[in-house]
Amino acid sequence: MHLSLASFLITLVYGCVLTGLLQLLLTRKQSYRVFRIDFIAAFAIIALVRMVLPLEFINTHTFASLTIVPAIFTFLAAPLLGAFSIGKMLALIWGLGSLVGIGRLVIRTRRLNHAIQHLAEARLPETFAVPQGVRVARMHGAVSPFVCGVRQPQLVLPDLPMDAATLRSVLTHEFQHVRNHDVLWKYLLAVLVCAYWWFPPIYLLRRQVNLIIEMRVDQQVVRAGNTTTAYAQNLLNITRELQKQPQTAYQPGLAALLPQFTMFEGATLRERIEFMLAGRQVRRTQPLLLALIIAVPLLASAVIVEPDFSNYPEVQEKLAGTFEIIPGRDFVYEHQGKFALMIDGKYMGHLDQRSMHAKPISKLDIIKR
Repeated sequence: MHLSLASFLITLVYGCVLTGLLQLLLTRKQSYRVFRIDFIAAFAIIALVRMVLPLEFINTHTFASLTIVPAIFTFLAAPLLGAFSIGKMLALIWGLGSLVGIGRLVIRTRRLNHAIQHLAEARLPETFAVPQGVRVARMHGAVSPFVCGVRQPQLVLPDLPMDAATLRSVLTHEFQHVRNHDVLWKYLLAVLVCAYWWFPPIYLLRRQVNLIIEMRVDQQVVRAGNTTTAYAQNLLNITRELQKQPQTAYQPGLAALLPQFTMFEGATLRERIEFMLAGRQVRRTQPLLLALIIAVPLLASAVIVEPDFSNYPEVQEKLAGTFEIIPGRDFVYEHQGKFALMIDGKYMGHLDQRSMHAKPISKLDIIKR
């Protein structure tokens, strides 16, 4: 496995396609009667793994692109300031933006933890068993119940009256988040968003994954013995109570991260309840179908498109002196029995059969037209 510009570009394409398909699964009500939550979750995992690992794998097959990919390579290789190309400038902006995003995430997390530590602890009836190591606090205002903290989980409840059934539903839901370590997964997702801050589909993917996390917890709560209709009604009850509460100005860290951890965001709650009432919440997908949904994206990701510069004579310049050959980035282009060496997207000259078997040329991918 290795990283190349071509594998990164194809990852962005797959990211758009997989995110679009996932959106159809989550928004089409007809799909609720066909696809279960484990099927949808497996699809989301494939999309996330591909974004985290934009690599070429062992079974990767390479195809040549005559127009689009060569144009992209040529644009990125164009000089901007001396030897500093457009691609290097974009990479620098990307890296700085990611560092800023991660820095903001760290600062907001510290502010969030600091704000919650000063909240008063909530008094729960003795009939509710609180998991060991979990602190339960109350906050004034229209704050939705949420869990935060990776090493020391803390559950924050709104300071408003709730009947026993509603409180039980809320606590069961939030404590299941703790057992699933969902806070950790949401922070890892936030880091991925920081890494791809310039890629618009990543924000849609974040919302989709957060929704799937909530749907999965709903499934676990219902499987634990709760009636679907009663559980859904309890979620609606506390949502109505929250809407009656006055809006509160929260601290910056809480205001920035709260939407990623709350369970009662309007559109999300509606989709969750519709999914539960569709009658497929507690059923499982057949193993064969799950294997298919995992195999198809993996097989599709085994295709890499490399540029063919045969139609770009204006960019075929030779480099003088020594140079480094890197498998994955560099390749050999074959056309009508003739071989051309491409180094970092630039034509380096033709190769004979003897040179093709020499190291490290023999380790390079061969693209056939």
